[in-house]
Amino acid sequence: MDSLELDRSKGSLLPHTVVSAKQNVYFFSPVHFREREIGYLVLENCDYLLDHQFLFEMLNTFRTAVEALYGRLILHKKNKQLSQLYIHDSLTGLYNRMAYEKLALPLFQQYMQKGRPVGILFADADHLKYIQHRRIPHRNVP
Repeated sequence: MDSLELDRSKGSLLPHTVVSAKQNVYFFSPVHFREREIGYLVLENCDYLLDHQFLFEMLNTFRTAVEALYGRLILHKKNKQLSQLYIHDSLTGLYNRMAYEKLALPLFQQYMQKGRPVGILFADADHLKYIQHRRIPHRNVP
C-alpha cells in the first residue's frame, strides 16, 4: 500500500498518526487557489495558533506565498515566450538580426578561437511583404 493512501481498514483518517496518552487535536483547512480547492492543510496540535489568533495570519501568509510562486512561474513562462518572439521574425518565423547577435555571433567566435572553419550567411531582405504579395497573391498578409 502506498504510504500516502489512507488505511481505511483501521478507520484511520490520518495516515501517519502516533497513538499516545496525550489527546491530539487536528485542524483541517482547505487550501484554495484561484477559485479551486487544491488540497488540505492538516495541522496537528495547533492549540497555540488557535489561542493566540495566529492561525488566520499563517493561512493568509501561505495563500500569499502560493500566489507569489504562481506569479513567478507565469512570469518565467512569459519571459521565455518573449525571448522567442525577440529573436524570430513575426512574418516569416525565421531568425532575425537579434538572433544573429545572440546566437550566431558567439558560435562564430567560438569556432574562430578553435581554428575550425565556419561560415555564416545572413541575408536582409527589404520589402519582403511586397515580394510575398507578388509570389502568393491569394494569401491575405497584412
